[in-house]
Amino acid sequence: GRNVGRIQVDGKEVAEEMLKSGLAWLYTAYCKIPQCNQWKSLETQAKTAKIGLWANPTAQEPWLWRKPHK
Repeated sequence: GRNVGRIQVDGKEVAEEMLKSGLAWLYTAYCKIPQCNQWKSLETQAKTAKIGLWANPTAQEPWLWRKPHK
């Protein structure tokens, strides 16, 4: 029952830019397009570099945080 969309601004994929900057998690359960593998790699690079969300050692995936807080 979810709609998943893609947003581009000035020819750039917003999700890709957010993942590169460590400002988003890739929710693999809903990522069903060919770019998902590339986006997972961008997330891993940000995580390795400890930028954005990954600079916080206690950062928790939103879907895991929501479970006990419903």
